[in-house]
Amino acid sequence: MQDKGIITAYPAMPTFDIENKEITAFEFNQTYLFKQSFDEDGIFQQLGKYYNSNKYGFKVQEEKLSKVNQILNNFFYELEDADQLQKYCLVQNKKAYSSDILRNLVTHQRRWCYDIFLMKDEISVRQAIEKGATPPEKRVLNTGSIQWKIDGS
Repeated sequence: MQDKGIITAYPAMPTFDIENKEITAFEFNQTYLFKQSFDEDGIFQQLGKYYNSNKYGFKVQEEKLSKVNQILNNFFYELEDADQLQKYCLVQNKKAYSSDILRNLVTHQRRWCYDIFLMKDEISVRQAIEKGATPPEKRVLNTGSIQWKIDGS
């Protein structure tokens, strides 16, 4: 604004810092698995070729990870590498059934009379514990030796 030769500046426009929503990704032999529901059609269309419809989750080879991260960042998401798989593992007697647990797992495996779940995030772990699943250390079961299947089987 100019008034009698004096230039006054308008106040700076406010900026908005939008925090990206973190998505937990699990790395297995240079392949990353994650599970996330997206409200935006555009993001799912761009990530569709990485979607595994048998597992209801995404499977990304390491060489494609930067491309996937860029797509996610455009929609305010970011992948967070799960550094400790153990904290996402839960165990439940295989005779018990809970669709709430199954809906939030990335992969699972059966061993003896147990189902071993790898949950998609920490919130899902807490919810599954409320539904009766337990951390593996509460059972006589070593999840450290598990070879997770990631080939869609």
